[in-house]
Amino acid sequence: MLPQHDTHSTSYGLDCSLIFKDLSEILIASLVLLCVTVFFYYLWRTRGMPPGPWGLPLVGYLPWIDKDKPYVSMMELYQDYGGICTIRLGEVVAIVVSEPHYVKEALSQESLTGRAPLWLTHGLMNNNGLIAVEGPKWREQRKFVINCLKNLGAVKVGEKRAVMEKRILGGIRITFQMIDERREDGPFDPKQILSHTIGNIMNTIVFGKSFDLDDHTWVWLQHMAEEGVKLVGVAGPLNFMPYLRILPQYRKLLDFIKNGQKRTHDVYRSIANEQRTKDNILSYYLEAIASGKGEYFDEAQMLHLLADMFGAGVDSTLATYRWVLLYLALHPEVQERVYEEVSSVIGKGKEPNMDHFSMCPYTEATILETMRIRPVVPLGIPHGATKDTQIAGFRVPEGTMIIVNQWTLHHNPKYWINPEEFEPKRFIDSDGCVRRKDSFNPFQTGKRSCFGEELAKMVLFLFTSSMVLRYRLQLEGSSSAGLGGECGITLSPGQHSISFVLRQ
Repeated sequence: MLPQHDTHSTSYGLDCSLIFKDLSEILIASLVLLCVTVFFYYLWRTRGMPPGPWGLPLVGYLPWIDKDKPYVSMMELYQDYGGICTIRLGEVVAIVVSEPHYVKEALSQESLTGRAPLWLTHGLMNNNGLIAVEGPKWREQRKFVINCLKNLGAVKVGEKRAVMEKRILGGIRITFQMIDERREDGPFDPKQILSHTIGNIMNTIVFGKSFDLDDHTWVWLQHMAEEGVKLVGVAGPLNFMPYLRILPQYRKLLDFIKNGQKRTHDVYRSIANEQRTKDNILSYYLEAIASGKGEYFDEAQMLHLLADMFGAGVDSTLATYRWVLLYLALHPEVQERVYEEVSSVIGKGKEPNMDHFSMCPYTEATILETMRIRPVVPLGIPHGATKDTQIAGFRVPEGTMIIVNQWTLHHNPKYWINPEEFEPKRFIDSDGCVRRKDSFNPFQTGKRSCFGEELAKMVLFLFTSSMVLRYRLQLEGSSSAGLGGECGITLSPGQHSISFVLRQ
C-alpha cells in the first residue's frame, strides 16, 4: 500500500517558503527604495551647492576621511574639486573652503558665525561656553572675555602689558628650573614640563591660582584634558551620526566623557567657592553674576566658559610651542640665526619683553613659519550657517557646516614655494619686515576669529627668545622624529627627544 501524501504539510511548507520569499523581496525593495529616497533627498538638499564627491547612504563621505590625518584627505579634495566643495559627513552637510578669497568671503559674513552642527559638542555643552554658542549670547560672552584679557594685559601696548609679561616670565623661570633638573640625565621630550608651566600661566589667568607639579587636582585635570582630546577623536563619529550612541562602545565613551565633564565642573566650583584673588577671568565672571550683568551670565555658562578658555588656551599654545622647539632643534642654522638676533637685541643673560618683539623680525618669522608648516588646528574651528546665504555664488543652506581648510591654505604650492620646506625667510620682505600672506590663516579671520591671538603671540615670543638665549637645542634620534604629529582636537608633535645644552 502506497503511503498517503500529506498535502496539508506540503502546502504549509510551500506557503512558508513563499512568505519568506515575499518578505525578502519586500525587504530588498524597501532597502532599494530607501537608498533611492536618500539619493534624491541628498540631490535636493545640495542643489546649487558647490560640487563634491558622492558618499554612501547614512555615512556619506566619512569612510574616505583618514581618521589619523583628516587634513590630508581634505587636501586631496582640493586637488579634485578646487577651492570650494561640498561633502556629506553622516547627517551633516559641509562646505570645505580652501582658497584665501573664499575663506575671506565666508568668514566675513554674519550669517556664517554660527556654531557648527556637531551633536557631541553641543550635546555636552548644552548651548554654553564659547565654542558651542551663537547669536546674542555668543557676542556678549566673546566681548566679555576680550575685555577680561585686555584688563589682564593681553594688549599690544600700555602699562597693563607689563603685568602679563611678568606672569609669563615667571612661568619661563620655572620652566628653566625644571629643564635644568632633567637635562643632565640626557635628552627628553619637554611636553610634561611645558604642559605644567604653560598650563599654570593659563591657570593664573583663568582661575587666579597655580598648582604644584604633583598636586592631585592638577594631575587629574591634565590627565582629563589629554584623555579628552583622544576620546573626542575616537567618539568623533557621534558628531555626525548621533544614533551610534545606542551602541555599547559609544555609550561607554559618552558616559566617560560626561563623568569627566561633571568632575571637572566640580573642581571649578570648588575653586570658585575658594576664590579670594582678583584680576582673573573667574573673579570677573563671579562679579558679573553677582551684579546681575545680564541673562547670559549664570553658573552653567561660567563653568563651560572656563573650560573653553583653559582648554583652548593651553592646548593650542602648548602644541604650537612644542612645534617651535622641534623645528628649531631640527634646523640648527635657523636656531643660530634666531640666537644671533635675540642676543643682539635683548642681550645675553637678560629677559625679553614685548618691546623687543618688533626688533626681532627673524624670530617672529620663525614662529610664523612653524605655524604655517604645522597648523595646530589644520581644519580650523568649524562654523555653521545661521541662515541661507552664498559663498562664491554657490548656495549655502541654513545648518551647513563650514570647514576652513587651513592645512591646504598653508601647503598650497600656488602660494608657497616648496611648501614642505621649513624656511622662515618666506615671511620677510625685501625691506627686512615681516609680511603675512592672505593664504596664512592660523587664527582664522572675521567675526569668530581667535580672541586669544595677542596672548598667544606674547607667550610664543617670550618663551622662544628666552629658550634660545639660554639653551642650544639638539634633536636626538631620527631627524623626522615627531614630525608626523598626532591629530586629536589639535595637531601636536609626536614623541621625540631634545638635548638642552646650556650656552656659555
